[in-house]
Amino acid sequence: MTQWNHFRSASCQDPIKVNATSTSHIELVEVAPRLEALRGLLWQRPYGVDDERAASAAAEGKETGMGEAGDGTAAAGRTAKGHTFEGLLARVQASPEELRAALAVEGALELGGYWRAVDPNYLGSLLELVLLTAEQEGMTLSALRASRLVASLQPEGYNPALVRHCLRVYGEPVAAESLTEGNGIAGQDVWCLDETKVCIHFAHKVIGGRAMLLSDFNVAWIHAVPYGMTPSVAMLRSEVLIDGSGAEARISSFPASALPRDPGERFAALFSRRARWEWTHLEPFLEGVKVPGQSVEALLMRFARASQPTPDAPLFYSAR
Repeated sequence: MTQWNHFRSASCQDPIKVNATSTSHIELVEVAPRLEALRGLLWQRPYGVDDERAASAAAEGKETGMGEAGDGTAAAGRTAKGHTFEGLLARVQASPEELRAALAVEGALELGGYWRAVDPNYLGSLLELVLLTAEQEGMTLSALRASRLVASLQPEGYNPALVRHCLRVYGEPVAAESLTEGNGIAGQDVWCLDETKVCIHFAHKVIGGRAMLLSDFNVAWIHAVPYGMTPSVAMLRSEVLIDGSGAEARISSFPASALPRDPGERFAALFSRRARWEWTHLEPFLEGVKVPGQSVEALLMRFARASQPTPDAPLFYSAR
C-alpha cells in the first residue's frame, strides 16, 4: 500500500525530461603545482643594492627611474616593484595556499603589496652586517632585538622590511614565554639565528663557485663562521657535492634549491652533474620533490635505474 501511495503521488508531479545522456565521466585528480613560472617571474628583477640606492634617493626627494623597461608601466599585476599576489596567481598554476608556500621557499618578500625575490648576494651581505651590528650592540646571536638592528641599519640605507626579512630567512623568532624581565628583553621582537643556515651561507661564500680541496675548505670555513658556531659538513647535505676521497676530496656548491622543481627535469639535472649516485648522496636532493599520489620510490623507478655491483655494495642510481 505504501508503494502504491508513492506511485500515486509521483503521477501528480511534472514529468522529468531527459535532455541528454553521458557515456563518460570526469574524475578530479590532484596534481602538483607548476611553479617553474613563479621562479622565472620572481627572479626577473630581484631586490638588491640598486633598489636600496633608489629608495634612498627617493627619500631625499630625487627622481629615480624604477621601471623595468624604463617606462614604468604595469601589466598583469606586474610593475617595476614586483608582482601582486593576484597577478602571480593568474600566471602560476597553483592554489593560493600552494603559491604562498612556494613564495616562502623562494625567500620572496612582500613590499607594499608587491612580491620580490631578494638577491642572495645582497641578503648575505646584509646578514654579515647584522652580525657585525649585533656584536657592536652587545647582542648575542640567540637574542637579537629586531628594533635595535633596524634602528642601527636604517641610517645606512637599509629598508627595515629587508632587515626583518633577513632575520626570518636566517633565524627564528624567540617565543615570548621564554623572555623574562631579568634579561631586559621581555616583550620585544627577539630573534635567534639558526646556526645551520648561517653556516651554510658562509660555506657557499668560502667555496665561491669553484671546486676546492675539502681539507682547505674545512679550515677556511671554521674561520669564516661567527664565533661560537661549530660548522659541520653534515649541515651541507643538500648544498654541496664532494667528489673523490681522502686527501684528494674536493667540494663544490650544488644547492638543491637551485634545481628544477619538475621531477623529470630535476633527475636530468642530477644525472647531468653526476652519472651515478649512491642513495645516501641522492636522497637530500629529492626531499623537495613532491608529486601527489607518488612516493620517492615510485619516482626513482620512473626516472632512474638501480644497480648493485656486489651483494654487499650500496645501491647506485643512474639515468634510465
